[in-house]
Amino acid sequence: MKKLLVVFTALSCCFLAYSQEVDVRLIPRVDVNTYVPASNEGGWAVDFGNTSFYTLIEGSFLENFSYSVANHWISVYGWETPGQDIAGLYTSTLYSNAGNWLDWANLSYTLATDKAGSFDFTLGKDVLSIGGFEYDAYDFDCHFGLCSMMWNYLPVYQWGGKIGYTTPSEMTSICFQAATSPYGGMLFRDRQYGAYSLYVSGEYDWYSSIWAVNFLQYAKSSYVNVITLGNQFYAGDCTIGIDWMNRARSVKSFFNQEMSLKGTVSYNFGDKVELFGKVGWDRFAGEALFSAADDMFGIYEENAEELTDPVTGEPEGFAPLGRNYVYGGLGVHWYPLKDSQDLRVHAVVSANNWASEVSVNLGVTYNFSLTDLIKR
Repeated sequence: MKKLLVVFTALSCCFLAYSQEVDVRLIPRVDVNTYVPASNEGGWAVDFGNTSFYTLIEGSFLENFSYSVANHWISVYGWETPGQDIAGLYTSTLYSNAGNWLDWANLSYTLATDKAGSFDFTLGKDVLSIGGFEYDAYDFDCHFGLCSMMWNYLPVYQWGGKIGYTTPSEMTSICFQAATSPYGGMLFRDRQYGAYSLYVSGEYDWYSSIWAVNFLQYAKSSYVNVITLGNQFYAGDCTIGIDWMNRARSVKSFFNQEMSLKGTVSYNFGDKVELFGKVGWDRFAGEALFSAADDMFGIYEENAEELTDPVTGEPEGFAPLGRNYVYGGLGVHWYPLKDSQDLRVHAVVSANNWASEVSVNLGVTYNFSLTDLIKR
């Protein structure tokens, strides 16, 4: 582990030394998350939510090369387990089925043409091109209670490469990605599987889209197919988002295994205050991404219900808690600094049908540019 950190530090110093442009950001976040009973079965509790410390380094060199490195140095969730929460980021360093201290570290080469658009070639660790707008936000900006089960459990940072193309107008982009699968184990020791993605995104006058088709391998010649259609619509300072996702392990009952539908709405008041809301629905009608056979995400540990065919009575797999997952909530972001959104104060209230409590989350995130400080 120490050798790995030394090598990573040395590579980072080399990038910084030869960079023509570089931006170094320190990003601490502090949350206090209180659970308020919503029924007689509920109880009071407190945790630290998405309390964390990140760094983000991005730059370019030799005109056509660019790089991006995001580190997740600290994560504290439970007030009784801060040491375990932090240690987990480092003990899982070489595992593809778990998150760790290195979210991504990749190098890109851009080949730009005068009339035919531009091509990008990227190698390293990167986020899987799952699609949808939920994965478009940085982790340190997200709120756990308003994120889907897939976002909360799937390790999307994987090693691999991708080839991308952007049209001359820069409005539409398409890329193909091949990477390690989140169903693998320890790199260089355990067997690894592949994840393959075709990803299309567009930014237009009143509409943006992030659509993708993914094949995530979980066994020999076996894949989870993930189809995602992410859409956002703009009307002045109001943004409305609708994301749909289908997940299937087999062609049989292709659209009757796992499915997600998410709706968001936000309104911006002069870039100082943002009000937002989100509601989501996850259907579990059979084994797809979350499988009792793998139990890699731990969601079956306490309770799961075996599904049977209503006609034949034959087993059809398992469903988490035996019912669909419905969640949602409301929140506000406040940016107190003048002409800047680097400092964000948030308040979020969320709930779901699996819990007997309502989450009330208060916190602060500071996206601090060390480069700007040095320039001053």
